Amino acid sequence: MAQTIIGLDIGSFSVKVSTVTASFRSFSWDGYREYEIPHAGRARPERAAAQVLADLGKEVTGPGAAVVCALPGDRVMTRFIQLPFSDPKRIDSVLGFELEGQIPLGVEDINYSYQPVGETDDGQTEIFAAAVKHDVMERYLEGLEDAGIDPRVLTLDTISYLNLYDHLVGEGTVAFVDIGHRTTKLCIVEEGRLRLARSIGRGGQAVTQAIAEKLDLEFDEAEQLKHEDGELPWSAAGQSSSLADIAAEAMHPLVVAISQSCQAYSRQSGRKVQGIRVTGGGSRIANCVPWLIEQLRMPVQSVSLGSLDFNKVSHVEGSASGAAKSLGLALLQAGASKHVTTLNFRRGEYAYEGDFKFLQDKLTYLGGLAAALLVVGAVYGFVKNNSLQRVLDTQYETLGEFTKDKLGKTERSFGKTLKKLNRPPSAGEQAELFPPMTAIAVLDKITAIQQGLNGTAIGAHAPGPGGPIPPPTVRAPTNNGRTLQGNPIRARPMALDPAIRPIPAIPGRRGGPRARPSASNPKPAVGKPRFGAPGGKGTDETRLKRPGAAKGEPDAAGDAGAKPVDDQLSKIELSVVNIDVFSDVKVTAETHESNVTGKEIFRKRIEAEPCFVQVKRRDIGEVVSTGRHADWVRFEVTFKVKCPIEGAATAAGEEGGR
Repeated sequence: MAQTIIGLDIGSFSVKVSTVTASFRSFSWDGYREYEIPHAGRARPERAAAQVLADLGKEVTGPGAAVVCALPGDRVMTRFIQLPFSDPKRIDSVLGFELEGQIPLGVEDINYSYQPVGETDDGQTEIFAAAVKHDVMERYLEGLEDAGIDPRVLTLDTISYLNLYDHLVGEGTVAFVDIGHRTTKLCIVEEGRLRLARSIGRGGQAVTQAIAEKLDLEFDEAEQLKHEDGELPWSAAGQSSSLADIAAEAMHPLVVAISQSCQAYSRQSGRKVQGIRVTGGGSRIANCVPWLIEQLRMPVQSVSLGSLDFNKVSHVEGSASGAAKSLGLALLQAGASKHVTTLNFRRGEYAYEGDFKFLQDKLTYLGGLAAALLVVGAVYGFVKNNSLQRVLDTQYETLGEFTKDKLGKTERSFGKTLKKLNRPPSAGEQAELFPPMTAIAVLDKITAIQQGLNGTAIGAHAPGPGGPIPPPTVRAPTNNGRTLQGNPIRARPMALDPAIRPIPAIPGRRGGPRARPSASNPKPAVGKPRFGAPGGKGTDETRLKRPGAAKGEPDAAGDAGAKPVDDQLSKIELSVVNIDVFSDVKVTAETHESNVTGKEIFRKRIEAEPCFVQVKRRDIGEVVSTGRHADWVRFEVTFKVKCPIEGAATAAGEEGGR
């Protein structure tokens, strides 16, 4: 929120008012006014300006406005003091006694303040101290109070120019000279440090009095003549007028005082004043700047406030000579400079009461605001807690899904999950990382079972009734055991010895081992049980019945006069084998529609394998009628590949021996 600051300069000739608007990051000079005080009331400018300030009072004492005033330098005693410490509390405790030894007044009779200057070469802290008598302070505040003005800051007018140093100079040593009506203010600033501040008892009024005496005029007439035709002699202008000589004679003591102050500073500090910036109503007299240059023999220039980058006053150039002090006072409260005065006489019993009243009036508002902040904080905490709880629940749910998928058990503890993940895997867990069988081994076993049922080896070029029998289409995993979609791999069933015939299973062992035929074990004759134990119950199949045989009707092998069973009707041929060793294996095969028992035996033979589990058969029902096969149908057998650890090792060994 922007704050309005009023710099109020009450002089003996006029009252100058500068308005500055300051916010958190910026400030601007928005207005300037000057009110002339009647000649009859200039002896007591506070009272004479009361009416002017009363008219201005409502404007400068609006809500939030801060007024900064300054005591005249000729009513204040000043000293430069060095102390062996820089703590403000310690300085306050001893400063009164230090001043008591340097001024002819007791500490109980004065009100004092100070401005830190800096550290000396020997490590001492140098301060600029100022003291004013209580009665002077009280009269000045009463005069402002009568006009409705309660200044927040009451400083010393001779040091207000320090606040302009950063904006007008920036570096080096410069002397600000403000030529007023009755007095002239001199302030020397060295690299932003206050080095000298004094009030010289001579100003523009001395020129008016000299004109009145020399030309035998009334004071008002002499003052009007000075304002209209007054000038100072300048060698470049040629012959000077009598009025110029009168003004030069009246201003000469002022030039001497300025020169002596600059020389005193040079002797004390060992540095010279590099230039003078002149301002004030007395500097408006014609040829003032070139005359001072000739008299002081150093660079002199007028203070130019119109060039300031924060200036928003359009008419300031015409009245710049009187605005410097009021603007410097306003910049003090705005804190708009790195180098700014902190001297303030409103302390102790004269402290500014407006701050306390403001806080008292706003106490209820602040309490309500604090309560509102507490409520908002509580609501925010509740909402944030619920939001965090929802996020935590989501994380727990994700953790449960992850652990169930990866660890086989739902876990809700992040620590336990991390511990399990960092634990080295066991032998069983390591085995699960590898496929139980390779796709080639699975295909080998399926092909062997199919060939065993057919009773003959079927190669890629084995003859059939309709020509060579095509190999089954095998879909094998190509990416870490996963099924390759849409890109089947043609694999040829492994050819076995044509002489191999299935032999009856050994009782007590499902599926039974396969044996090669020999002289002592010839191939089984037609009519003998082709699969399973001969004539025993629970066998896979005792005999393939001829096509079309009714229930209970003897098969062809059992009737002496029956025709032999057609081997093509009992054969099973593989069509597509889709293998995923980590998931499902799907075998699509074809056989004659009458070979129902052969399909079931094919499923049971697959189920008999130790690594094949969850074996299921499904009849597709699609009739395949080609030149080679007539009245054949398709069926499907699905299973999963899962071996016990020892079984997996055995299967791996068998595969390695092939």
